[in-house]
Amino acid sequence: MNDPFCKCARTCIGCRRRAGKEEFLRVVFDKEKNETFIDISGKAEGRGAYICRSLKCIETAEKKKSLSRAFKAPAGGDIYEKLREVLNG
Repeated sequence: MNDPFCKCARTCIGCRRRAGKEEFLRVVFDKEKNETFIDISGKAEGRGAYICRSLKCIETAEKKKSLSRAFKAPAGGDIYEKLREVLNG
């Protein structure tokens, strides 16, 4: 993506960098199931938040409780561990 200010750009909840959604991991909160999970397909229903594929951004988001703020609900405590696992392969 050439234009970071395009309407289709997403923002990382850790570092606030804007880029296309293919550059981020998408985390989804399903209100009905009260569940937070990583959306690999990028098409799951629920409120979504994007985070860079970087350990630094994951740690920053955890420290600032960015997922809880983005979802307006408590994010599951193990979601950050799951993000680290996905990042490490």
